Amino acid sequence: MKLSIKQKLLFIIVGIVMITYISSMTYLLLSLRSQTLTEAKKLSESYTTQIAEEVSTTFNKDLGVVKGLARLYEQYTDDQTPNRLELIHRGMKGAASIDDRYYSAWISLELEYFDSAYFKPHGRYRYTHYQVGPPVTDTLNLDGDDVGSLYWETKQHKRDILTDPYSFTLYNTNEDERDNIFGTSAATTIFGPNGEFMGLMGLDISLESLNYIAELKPYPDSKTFLIGNNGAVISSENLNYINENIEVFLNEEGDLNQEELLGRIANGDTFKLEKYVSLVDDHAYIQFVPIYFGNSQKPWSIVVISPQKSIVEDINNATRNGVLIVVIGLIILIVVVYYLANNISASLKKASNVMSDLAEGKINDAKSLKFNSGDEIEKIGKSLNSVIENLRDKANFANEIGKGNVDVNFESHRENDVLANSLLEMRENLKNAREQESRRSWITNGQAKFGELLRTTSTDDMSVFYNRLLSELVKYLEINQGMILIINDDNEDDIYLESVAAYAYQRKKFVDLQVRPGEGLAGQCYLEKAPIFITEIPKDYVHIKSGLGDATPNCVFIVPLLSDEKIVGVMELASFKVIEEYKKELILKFAESLASTVGNIKINQHTKRLLEQTREQTAQMQEQEEEMRQNVEELQATQEQNRRDKLDLENRIQMLEATLQQTKQENEQLKAQLKK
Repeated sequence: MKLSIKQKLLFIIVGIVMITYISSMTYLLLSLRSQTLTEAKKLSESYTTQIAEEVSTTFNKDLGVVKGLARLYEQYTDDQTPNRLELIHRGMKGAASIDDRYYSAWISLELEYFDSAYFKPHGRYRYTHYQVGPPVTDTLNLDGDDVGSLYWETKQHKRDILTDPYSFTLYNTNEDERDNIFGTSAATTIFGPNGEFMGLMGLDISLESLNYIAELKPYPDSKTFLIGNNGAVISSENLNYINENIEVFLNEEGDLNQEELLGRIANGDTFKLEKYVSLVDDHAYIQFVPIYFGNSQKPWSIVVISPQKSIVEDINNATRNGVLIVVIGLIILIVVVYYLANNISASLKKASNVMSDLAEGKINDAKSLKFNSGDEIEKIGKSLNSVIENLRDKANFANEIGKGNVDVNFESHRENDVLANSLLEMRENLKNAREQESRRSWITNGQAKFGELLRTTSTDDMSVFYNRLLSELVKYLEINQGMILIINDDNEDDIYLESVAAYAYQRKKFVDLQVRPGEGLAGQCYLEKAPIFITEIPKDYVHIKSGLGDATPNCVFIVPLLSDEKIVGVMELASFKVIEEYKKELILKFAESLASTVGNIKINQHTKRLLEQTREQTAQMQEQEEEMRQNVEELQATQEQNRRDKLDLENRIQMLEATLQQTKQENEQLKAQLKK
């Protein structure tokens, strides 16, 4: 059947453009979908790792408290040390009240080291100080160690340990009711002078406060779980899942090897699964990231289950929009071609040749049309030339985007060019996604960098430590200056903030800077315990010195150093450039970590001062004991002399009595002779 010119033009032009549109959009959408899935999985992995680091920081802080108590006891292992148990019990009582999560502090000691008259290699003395209620003392394992128990395992391997979750009592009562607190125990080994195992020091910690972890998720429909080494669920949005095994939610259809799954969790493997999960009613991406505590070999894990529908929701929307754009474009094209086909002349042959090239996908080989008829054909030629040029530019642009080059230049000369605008919008979305990932990576790297610096804390020279931290922070943020002020509460009647580090300030002015609560912005930040960010800086507030002279900064950011809701200092940062939001996020996280470190430093310094006071008191007691011993010896010597004097006196009295008796007898004899 022969077709009219109008029909031929309609079929050819619409067919060519349809192939071009569909091919380009299919390629772009498939590339975008693949890249979006990859980036989404990276986001999930990064988010899961970040949550694991937060939990690790929390429990390593708890282990730090336990290790501090253990090291304190190790200094008093000598039986001759006065009041050694009283000192460690005082420390345990203080530890049990440091944090509301701590419900009891306990110590288990080998009796052979605790009691000099006990020689068995088993049997232990245990002392428990509860947060509420009186302490408890008892003895255990007198007939032998309980093989496989926490105490036995730590005795064998001498490692830190964070137990799998279990239920324990809030405080000691006569009934000793249990199973009312869901928690764990953090414990570490107590070593003797020669490195031998002497016992365990531990804390019983509530896990209820960790339910917030379930709210941390990369996508709204994701499910986040904290699980123990045995796979037991510790935190979940649904409290009914607590203490259930994660294997129950992942292996409903029995398609997983239960032993292998739980084995990988117990070994602390980082691994991924992709399978249908009824909990989210979708095929899901499942990420396992281990959490290590101290030198323990029984890590916990963070599990994030992200349904595929959440991950691909954006790309599905983009796909639908792209298809709609193609359909609308084709409809418009059909109408235009139908209208123009009625006015086609014999010159259409040139156009048909060009269109044939386009139909074969030879966009770069298509030649421009030159019509000088002054009628609609000329307009068609110009329009077709424009189509060729635009398609060529868009195809090149699409190819560059497909290669990952999101910085390629492309400009749409028409406001209503739907395809061009969609391509530009797609490029901007990809650039934004890359920029956001870059910022997340920047924050993650910053946290790792400053986390490492904070772990190198040395109380021998805190000035060097603080200045190094501040210098690295200012450089990493690319700002101009900063200052760290730490609270000095040695005198409760005169509490103030003192400068411990300053970067790019006039050193002489700020070396001995002291700020009282409520004084200036720093003092106000201390009272309010909230960040202060200002961009309108008073001229006399602070200046930044540079090669060009002194200048007032454009912004000042003052953040409190909060540790467990207790403020330990203030950090002030100033910059010519306004500090961006993602940099503020890193600053706030750094301030939190620094506050925790400062809090630990203050605890250690306070403990050190207490130890020094204890040593001084011990020395005084020894001097008093020596003085009393000398007094006793002198008293004993005096008593011995008195005893000898008494014996001598008694001998003299006996001699006098004998003499008197003899004299009396002689007088009697003399009287008798006189009578005769």
